[in-house]
Amino acid sequence: METTKKSSILIVDDNPQNLQLLGSIIYEQGYNVSISSSGAHALKSIDQHAPDLILLDIQMPEMDGFEVCKTLKSNPLTKDIPIIFLTAVTDSEKIMHGFELGAVDYVTKPFNKGELLARTATHVELKLAREKLIELYAIINNRNKT
Repeated sequence: METTKKSSILIVDDNPQNLQLLGSIIYEQGYNVSISSSGAHALKSIDQHAPDLILLDIQMPEMDGFEVCKTLKSNPLTKDIPIIFLTAVTDSEKIMHGFELGAVDYVTKPFNKGELLARTATHVELKLAREKLIELYAIINNRNKT
């Protein structure tokens, strides 16, 4: 019997109130939630356990969200983790910069709960579907070799 694993989401924000609010919202939807209050902590956390999705603030001290995204996307082990920027930054150049770095989506604060949950669910489903396709491709490839 196949068990379904709960998808995991990492929330990265330097504001404790944002972490608490977002953590509660995401947890209530049945996801496993991890939180990080800094970019450096997030990178260490991901080394231990790669999440299925990252909600990432841009404006953080020491290491901003852009730098975290760039670091993750340059690593073959973490490059496929979808990143949604969740930030108060609304400048269109910065939004485009986030996409250029590899983010899959961009949600501005204050956010609409329903919209955030819909975007989160969509990107988790896409990641899991992509993983399943890769797995099926490998199975088919192995059968064709025999």
